[in-house]
Amino acid sequence: MVLLLALLVVLTVISGVFSKGERSVETGLQGIENAKLATFETDQRILAAAIQSYLVDHGEYPDSLESLRPTYTRADLIDPWGTQYTLEIGSTTASLISAGRDKTFGTPDDLRRRLR
Repeated sequence: MVLLLALLVVLTVISGVFSKGERSVETGLQGIENAKLATFETDQRILAAAIQSYLVDHGEYPDSLESLRPTYTRADLIDPWGTQYTLEIGSTTASLISAGRDKTFGTPDDLRRRLR
């Protein structure tokens, strides 16, 4: 997954270098951000499935994402921006959270997936 993201980033940067004008650079940067968002979506689906499997087996959400390893997932627990995903557990639900592009939790760019 990380290798695929790295390849997408390299290809996007290369295409930006060979293109002319500031607009091409902006397009390249947007392509990188789109690749990171796509990776985020994939990571979230993988981790959500692992959490649901843990919930079925144990009758409760895991205390942390680390509790899922290695039985439920071998997935990287780091988001595409380089910050560890966080699991927030409520009384009846749980949410997977990414700090997003600014790498700071509790800011407007955080990405959250609520689990049932």
